Amino acid sequence: MKLTMLPVALLALAAATPASVNAAVYCVGSNLQLATSLAAAAASTEDDSIRIRTGTYSGTGAIDLEVDGALSISGGWGASCITRNTAATTTISGVGTDNFKLTQDNNDLTLIGLTFNGWSQVILSGVDLVFGPPSSEIRVSQSRFTNALIGLFINAGSHNIVVENSRFDGHTNSGLQIFRTAASFGSADVLLQHNTISNPAVLSASGLRVQSSNGAPAADIRIYNTVMDGHNFDLRISDQPVLVRYSHWTTQLFTAPGGLAAGSGSNQAGIPGLGADYRPIEPTSPLINTGVVLAGSTPSTDFAGGQRVVGIRPDIGAYESSVLGTTVIQVTSTADSGAGSLRAAIGVANSVPGDAIIEFNIVGACPRQISLISALPTIAKTVRIEGYTQPGSAENADNSVFDGTVCVFLLGGGTVTGGLSLVTDDASDEPYVSGLGFYGFNTHAILVAGPGKAQVRGNLFGTGLPIIGQGFADTAIRVVGAPGTVIGGSSFADRNVIGAAEQFGIRLDGAGARTVRNNLIGSNRSGGSLGNGVGIRVASGVGDVIRNNNISFNTAQGILLADGANAPQNTQIVTNRIGASATTASVGGNGGNAIRVTGGDGHEIRGNLISNNESDGVAVLQDSRRVWLVDNRFIGNERLAIDLSPDGRNFNDLDVGQTGANDRQNFPSLFDSGGSPLLGTTRAQLSSANGTYVVQVFASERCTGLGGTGFDDAAIVVGTSDPLTLTCAGPNTNCTDSVDVAITAPANFPLTGKFLSAVVWDEENNTSEFSICVPYAVDDAVFANGFE
Repeated sequence: MKLTMLPVALLALAAATPASVNAAVYCVGSNLQLATSLAAAAASTEDDSIRIRTGTYSGTGAIDLEVDGALSISGGWGASCITRNTAATTTISGVGTDNFKLTQDNNDLTLIGLTFNGWSQVILSGVDLVFGPPSSEIRVSQSRFTNALIGLFINAGSHNIVVENSRFDGHTNSGLQIFRTAASFGSADVLLQHNTISNPAVLSASGLRVQSSNGAPAADIRIYNTVMDGHNFDLRISDQPVLVRYSHWTTQLFTAPGGLAAGSGSNQAGIPGLGADYRPIEPTSPLINTGVVLAGSTPSTDFAGGQRVVGIRPDIGAYESSVLGTTVIQVTSTADSGAGSLRAAIGVANSVPGDAIIEFNIVGACPRQISLISALPTIAKTVRIEGYTQPGSAENADNSVFDGTVCVFLLGGGTVTGGLSLVTDDASDEPYVSGLGFYGFNTHAILVAGPGKAQVRGNLFGTGLPIIGQGFADTAIRVVGAPGTVIGGSSFADRNVIGAAEQFGIRLDGAGARTVRNNLIGSNRSGGSLGNGVGIRVASGVGDVIRNNNISFNTAQGILLADGANAPQNTQIVTNRIGASATTASVGGNGGNAIRVTGGDGHEIRGNLISNNESDGVAVLQDSRRVWLVDNRFIGNERLAIDLSPDGRNFNDLDVGQTGANDRQNFPSLFDSGGSPLLGTTRAQLSSANGTYVVQVFASERCTGLGGTGFDDAAIVVGTSDPLTLTCAGPNTNCTDSVDVAITAPANFPLTGKFLSAVVWDEENNTSEFSICVPYAVDDAVFANGFE
């Protein structure tokens, strides 16, 4: 039974973003509602959100639930569960012998703004993968775990892990424990940041403990900005090295091969200077302004809901102090130069010792325009340019478009070469630009270069003012090298709006490991058309990440991975919306491919919505291999969903010894497809070279595509096979075998009248084009409701 339901409808499938869409939102205000909503959401295969009002709730016994769809549980909500107070307290109390345990399948699990008091353990566990790396996340934020045996126990399983801005105290065994049972199934990524683990109930307790079974590494674990204090062993690591930076602990136990990984450093020991309220004592605590900004990952608020970065650097631990601790320069004039100008402020910031912050306090109503006559001085160090300090400004709070207010705009007038140039001298430099608007620069609005890393967040490019024809002759944002740089970030407030660049909205050159996340690229601030030439061009670099962006209305490709001697490698393009506008799923297509891979190997294209584009959804040219296309959705593109060079449909042939785009991997054929509207099977037959393969099956509304053969739509993933191993191929013959694939459709997309198609990938992740689509046969009407 669904309890108090908010007016949050399940969107039509075509309108859904690649990220989770809540099928039900539960508003909880009593112990009974909490228990019932947990059980109902866990049983649902769809994505649900449990919003708990401020107050204290008591568990009626142990909680042990297996969760199917994505689940978010959050506290601090008001009476109607419409607004949430990040400083409010929602407590879930338990009895010391009972566990609060949630086991998640391959979907996201989120806890935010909750206090767990008196449970034996809070246990979050992910099911181990059989094949491939983790694709989902367990995230714990702004939560407290107190008076427990183990405050929080996480088994990484098939999930990446983030624990941030959380507090652990009153534990008798350990505050936070990370465990992994089977590392052979693909390494999870674990980020622990801005946590305070202190005040155990007994001195013999451990603070943070990392371990795994059989001596195998638990995961790729990184610990930043975390304080561990007051334990027999503040930090306890076994079985693997762990990267620990900008953290504070005094006592430790490392069991070989456990210990600090290469690259660990900038850590502290001794008395942390925490008050009785767990906050750093101002202004003397060594935790204050000694942490590090993880561009794109640092949360915008702390445990109590306050601003996370005060000053040039964040504090270590769950709480942020009010100590500024750096030079602040104010811009008070819109003049190109002179006292109070931005040009003068940059000059001062470059000249003072240490880091600096540039704030704005220009007299007059928004917007305020700074018309530049020539390029501004280069910024070569850690300088934070805080545009949102201008009175009247407001950060974005909308989950799809941009409803913030940017008050300060830089105008190049079509004659100034570039806007801001962040060209660092040292890898420790971390320049930052937020809350500015840009128009009319020739080569770039923002350039980031050098060994340092920058964050560009919450800015507007080519939009926000009633100006026509003031875009960018080349590129809005260009990054040359600068590994670790982030354009956008993890929160809505980090979103940039990037449009009106004739060549590229974003261009990434040089060394990789940059992140482009959560931006509107090719749209104006309300989601309408403001296309660039190409949305994002990755010219070179290893390990760049393009995640959770809306990339639409661009006149050429949405994303272009370039070829050449230094072609990009191992680019991750994950959970983006490419070709569907931020507000309307049926419009927003890019003028070429959604993604065009002209060079480089090892790219991962996963979980994206690829729709309405005026050519193939994803095109892979002959020089690229190991391009893994998994969990994507293709709807309404004008040509093939996936096109492996040569151009057009490739029919199956001899796979043995094949080279070219993804080794021109043969596609599977589907037979005997049917069952109930929600559950069924299909048989996938593959004729290919010897090796191990995985088949992924999709369902669609239509099977009409090119020439009536239906290679363009693959609306939703409904099944993924167990590995299929072929061993009978010869030098001149393929091996042919089949595997049965279980089909599970979401309740909002029953399979009656639908069609199935499939791709396959080998052990190197070379993914095929799509199979010929086949109808799904629904069994006798007795089973038409999906139950047997």
